[in-house]
Amino acid sequence: MLVFGLSDIFLTIAGCLTVYETGLDPHIGMLVLINSIVAMIIGGSGNFNACIVGGMLLGLIQAIVIYQFSANWQYAISFVILLIFLLFRPQGIMGYKKRLV
Repeated sequence: MLVFGLSDIFLTIAGCLTVYETGLDPHIGMLVLINSIVAMIIGGSGNFNACIVGGMLLGLIQAIVIYQFSANWQYAISFVILLIFLLFRPQGIMGYKKRLV
């Protein structure tokens, strides 16, 4: 219990000093969350391996966009790819249709 308490104290101090140095805003993890949701939709939501494939594909496409154009375009291209997948293959790359109407 003493070791856990000391580790909590040290981690709290380290976290406060890091926030003081780098800054804090309410949207600090929003880009990571949006990228993970786009990767899940691209890969398919029924399988964990499909999400990994979607994340790898999205990361590769973002790296190519940064290399060819600029870092400012990576999220725009991500959303264009998301729209293409939602229009033409909403179940994702490795997904399957759950219900036929």
